[in-house]
Amino acid sequence: MAIRPKIKAFVEKLQGLPEDKKKVVLWITMAVVGLILGLLLVGIISKRMKSIDQEEITKPFNSLMDQVKLPDEAIDRINEATDTFEKLKDPEVLKQLEEELNNIPPDAGEKK
Repeated sequence: MAIRPKIKAFVEKLQGLPEDKKKVVLWITMAVVGLILGLLLVGIISKRMKSIDQEEITKPFNSLMDQVKLPDEAIDRINEATDTFEKLKDPEVLKQLEEELNNIPPDAGEKK
C-alpha cells in the first residue's frame, strides 16, 4: 500500500515538531473532527424530526384539551378584550381617548 509510508512520514514529521506546534495541530484536528461530528448530528436529528408523525404525538394531548373547558364568562371577557383592542386601531377612537385624557385634571389621581 502506498498510503502507509505517507502516513508514517507524516507521523514522524509531527513527532519532530516542538510541543507548542503539536498542541496547535492537536486542537485544529479536534476542532475539525468536532465540526464534522456536529454537522452529522444536526443532519441525523433533522432527518428524524421530519419523520416523526405529529398526529401520533399530539393524540394524548388532544383528549386532554377536550376535557379542559374555559367558563363562558372567561370566554366572554376574552372576546370583549379582543373587541376593545380592535376598536383601538380606529384613529377616531384614539383621538377621542386622547381628548378624554387631556380633560382629566392634573390632581385627579392624588389622595387627599
